[in-house]
Amino acid sequence: MKSNHPILGDLTADQFLAEYWQKKPLLIRNAIPNFEPPINGDDLAGLSLEAEVESRLVIGDDWALEHGPFEESRFASLPEHNWSLLVQGVDLWVPEVAGLLSSFDFLPSWRVDDIMVSYAEDGGNVGPHFDYYDVFLIQGEGQRHWQIGQHCSEADLHTDSTALKILKNLECRMNGLLTRETCCICHPKSHIMVLQLASVRPFLWVLGLLQLPRCLTI
Repeated sequence: MKSNHPILGDLTADQFLAEYWQKKPLLIRNAIPNFEPPINGDDLAGLSLEAEVESRLVIGDDWALEHGPFEESRFASLPEHNWSLLVQGVDLWVPEVAGLLSSFDFLPSWRVDDIMVSYAEDGGNVGPHFDYYDVFLIQGEGQRHWQIGQHCSEADLHTDSTALKILKNLECRMNGLLTRETCCICHPKSHIMVLQLASVRPFLWVLGLLQLPRCLTI
């Protein structure tokens, strides 16, 4: 009898792949017990100053998008609330972050794109959107309210949508609170909305996995 996989709660890897993978979302509490984020907000901001690192700021209720690299002075001029910093490929630059990938050994390594880390002040979010990836959202510290909705396509985007792929309509089908060590798993083209709530050191770790053509499986 196969044992449950540590990060999948009460599920074995085979059960997860058969019942949830690319089929329906899954929320797992205490997915990584005693999780201590390998980097802090200053570290993440420091990475965003580097030209080799892909980073973005999303600011305000209209989700104004800025691309890095940023000047250190930019962070001093940000509003007190309602902004997010997102840094892609943190696993490429911080070995301790790359070490988190061992928790996902039930998936082929060639499916992994990167680990994105986001830091948000109160109210910070990137709007209702969708991705082309399977994603594992892991709340490091702080808490965020999340919603998952309908299957989406480019036809559901605002005509003036940015690269954030902001949706016209939000049809919430699951929602809850992402607290420390919680993992939320979403499949490609699902509507996602994650809103930062008042908290200290709010980090969200996002493992993105490349979507395969329908004719291929893992």
